[in-house]
Amino acid sequence: MHHFLTNTCFTLALRADPAKCRVWPVLMPQVAEASLCVRQSLIAISAIHLCRLGHPESKKLYQLACEYAVGSSVRFRESVANISRMNCLEVIAFSVNTAIFGFTVSLSPGRPESVLPFNPMETLRVMRSFGGLIENLDKVVSERDVDSMFYLEDKFQDPLQQDVLDKTLTDLDELEARIRETSLDKTARHAPTYSAAVIALRKWAIVVSGRPWLWKQFIIWPAMAPSEYLGLLEEGYPTAVEIFVHWCNIMKRAPSRWYLLPWLEKSIAEVQGSVETVT
Repeated sequence: MHHFLTNTCFTLALRADPAKCRVWPVLMPQVAEASLCVRQSLIAISAIHLCRLGHPESKKLYQLACEYAVGSSVRFRESVANISRMNCLEVIAFSVNTAIFGFTVSLSPGRPESVLPFNPMETLRVMRSFGGLIENLDKVVSERDVDSMFYLEDKFQDPLQQDVLDKTLTDLDELEARIRETSLDKTARHAPTYSAAVIALRKWAIVVSGRPWLWKQFIIWPAMAPSEYLGLLEEGYPTAVEIFVHWCNIMKRAPSRWYLLPWLEKSIAEVQGSVETVT
């Protein structure tokens, strides 16, 4: 935990100045004191952060990070049967820590060559699985209850943000129009799935004003997109890839952090490289 408390904790927040955020250096360790799964997840993130900083023992640290991440997940499933006001901070902390680990572990130095190649679908599925958690959390806690822990980060004020949002919505409207035109073709059996994914993406873009700044906003669209869409994306269908790239480009407007931006850029390159012509 030493590296986390002295270094990593000051790099994670989505605030304009993450080093001034008290959530990670103060509140998160307090939650970890009472929760083994949260403590293990923090150690996993800290080990991966050391790898990213070029630590000479990156291979050992990578293995350690994965072991603690797996242990954290097992412990969470064993200890958290349902979500309540008593364990809401533990659930939020575990969810966010797991998302951070998922974003960065597959691109970390020290990753063995024997490990399966980078696949953005793994992280998308993890994010999608948290959709139900967030929905249940919203039923039992309020923003005040979590003391701004992860729900209330700084909303960046950008005078050009409305222009960016307008351009994003125009692009999505044009994409949806093309999908509707395609749906007139009887061979376009996936058009309803694509349309549902774009509609969900458009709603999400409006909610985040074209630039996500809350942790819970990161997982909204993966949770809303149809499961059939994720299957088409994994198989490299061009329209599915185009929709995903739109999401990534919106996500790239979030505060730039060491664990997020590289994953988004790599994901775009990976899915665009996998595009196949499907009949």
